[in-house]
Amino acid sequence: CWCRGRCCDFVDCKIMNVISIAFYRHERSEYEQPEAGAGRGNYFRRYIRAVVRAHRSVWPDWALWIYHDDQVQDFKEFALLQGYEKAGLLRLINTGDAKSLTGSMLWRLRPAFSPDVDRFLCRDLDSLPQPRERKAVERWIESDKPISALHDSTSHWGTVLLGGMCGFKAHYVRQHFADWPAIERRMQESGIDFNKKGSDQHFLNSVFPESDCLNEWVDPQNGPWDKDRNYCEGWARCVGGGFTAMHVPAWYDKHYPDPKILEAEACQK
Repeated sequence: CWCRGRCCDFVDCKIMNVISIAFYRHERSEYEQPEAGAGRGNYFRRYIRAVVRAHRSVWPDWALWIYHDDQVQDFKEFALLQGYEKAGLLRLINTGDAKSLTGSMLWRLRPAFSPDVDRFLCRDLDSLPQPRERKAVERWIESDKPISALHDSTSHWGTVLLGGMCGFKAHYVRQHFADWPAIERRMQESGIDFNKKGSDQHFLNSVFPESDCLNEWVDPQNGPWDKDRNYCEGWARCVGGGFTAMHVPAWYDKHYPDPKILEAEACQK
């Protein structure tokens, strides 16, 4: 297990680092269309158990904040999230309606405006936390750069800031924006269509300069990514990549059962 016994209850921390996730539904999403098949309308909820377990293993000293809309509260898994929150495993923040497809992904920037947050990482719900990701973030923390920009696949080439693979020093974001409404105003003034996939990344790259980023590009032969091997190779081959949501929780419960998670889930049965 990554933490090697170093776990702490983040709720007791005054200054914290945060993993920030957005969980919502929008009619323009590809997962809300008939072509999505069995996953239509409920694709992301299947990842909750796996992500919470992996978060506890890889980021035991980082808080997990999930920004959500009203629609996902209809999922039976939302009661599970509430159980996790009651157990102190994460924090749920209701942000109202998802007004646009990708503009709502920028909810992940909101920890910047919490005075008790030092750094935060923007991540996807369907991206499995990994030890190699932690190593890369620690390299970023040791640097003097205010932004972390990860690229762990050749598919990530060509875009500096990927919406679910970036991180920020909170005070740096506040130097650009006084508060969340200031970000919303900048979004409105940008002329970007936030109902198009990838437009949140377009916005991020238009605001934050590449010179402020610590870029880590995948290099299979010489780069640090090749040395930071993934402990569950085959389920998630890269940070930001998809994974088998059913197998990961079973693997954790077999090898590193977490009493708090199991107790919270038992209360929901």
